[in-house]
Amino acid sequence: MSNFIYGKYSVCELLRLKPEFAQKLWYCSEEHLQGLENLNLCPKQKLESFQLKRNFGLKDFENHQGLVLELKKDLNSLLLTSLEELMLESGEQDKFLIWLPAIQDAHNLGAIIRSCVALGNVSGIIIPRANAVKLTPTVAKVSAGTIFSLKFAWFNDYTNSAKLLISQGFKLVAIQKNEKSLSLPQANFDEFKPFVLVFGSEERGIPHQISKLCVASLQIPQLENIDSLNLSVAAGITLYEIKRQSLS
Repeated sequence: MSNFIYGKYSVCELLRLKPEFAQKLWYCSEEHLQGLENLNLCPKQKLESFQLKRNFGLKDFENHQGLVLELKKDLNSLLLTSLEELMLESGEQDKFLIWLPAIQDAHNLGAIIRSCVALGNVSGIIIPRANAVKLTPTVAKVSAGTIFSLKFAWFNDYTNSAKLLISQGFKLVAIQKNEKSLSLPQANFDEFKPFVLVFGSEERGIPHQISKLCVASLQIPQLENIDSLNLSVAAGITLYEIKRQSLS
């Protein structure tokens, strides 16, 4: 069930950016409503904290911060678009895409979304339709509501999706460590435009069907005794380097 979001920043950002998605707002006290926009656009109901947790099946570690917002549809229905539309918008905005072909962890996805919006140079994220994390209330919470400032697309097949991107002029750039990888600061991202950054999972890396179609492999400089970085950390470092280059 992903037809709700919880937490101060998630609720605040949805009401600010996408109030038409809101079905009903549940809150614990008037204090929790302070700073929220467009409160007149959806009904509200006050509930005790334990009732909010029980009604929406929240675990003890899922802190609702006194706010749960019920949505008209689930997050995936509201936020996902087609890969074709995502490519079109990316080309128009002179931004790049991120492809997460094997992502499994909601916290990693939420953190990556937050970095994308904070650095402002990503137009959308491509995620798997099956056998991977979906857009969930937890993803929205970890992203601090920035999920509502970004576009997303599902893909079904590694090879067909890669070939579709390439046919539209996008270059696939792998962020992975291997014997052919160039150090990240040595890369000139202007030479890749338009491009798609591809990140693999910590366990499986980038699927071979995609990796073999990438025009370059880039690795983040790090000590030899550290095998790999957390996926969201690696994404944040890469996005910062691209931003740094664009400002220099």
